Amino acid sequence: MKRLAVCLTLLVALTTTTGCWSRVIKEGAGAALGAKGISQPLGTATAKSTILEGYTQFVVEPFSSAATAPDVPTEVQTNLAAEVAKQLAAKKIVNDPSGKTLTIRGTFIYYEDADKATDQIFGPFEEVIAYVQFVDGNRVIGEANCIGRTTESVNKGASKKTQGLAKAIVDWLEKNGAPKIQAEKN
Repeated sequence: MKRLAVCLTLLVALTTTTGCWSRVIKEGAGAALGAKGISQPLGTATAKSTILEGYTQFVVEPFSSAATAPDVPTEVQTNLAAEVAKQLAAKKIVNDPSGKTLTIRGTFIYYEDADKATDQIFGPFEEVIAYVQFVDGNRVIGEANCIGRTTESVNKGASKKTQGLAKAIVDWLEKNGAPKIQAEKN
């Protein structure tokens, strides 16, 4: 009987602490990787194309807000262009003003902060969704719904959602043939 009690106590202890450890691991990974960026191409775009081969500069115009996203913090708007530039550099994509320019414009269509009590227990779920157009002059080259999402406490806040949105935008650019910086040969 004593052996059964010890086994049951151990089982209860393991099942109640496993969730805590998985959350610790998830938070650690979140701190290392940052926010997630997801791009969903719209229209006739393919998974891998070369439509951006000739472009060497990517300019982000201020995004507008749809009626469904009135609460987008100004921090997201003001930091988006700088964050896209950081993500372009991280992916080693050319961003040189001397060449052909692609303009990135969009509309925020949804914004959510983690403000529910369950977010503190299971981890926050925050996201910003934008409809994004990639434009050359007046011609739309492509369009996508881009999502910046965070699911860890360490990644809460507008700046992290901006980082995720920038990752999504750069992901679309990369998948559509944005030119990479050529490594110098010694």
